[in-house]
Amino acid sequence: MKQQPNASPSNFGETRLDALQRHAFDYFLNETNPANGLVADKSQAGAP
Repeated sequence: MKQQPNASPSNFGETRLDALQRHAFDYFLNETNPANGLVADKSQAGAP
């Protein structure tokens, strides 16, 4: 398939990427321990 010179990601793909980036960033905001600044390796219930 020939690549188009001025091709850009679709709005749908860009929206999905934005959501993924937000979700990944929010993990650190939500899982950081305020007492020591460490971030949990897992957010699964019962994980150490």
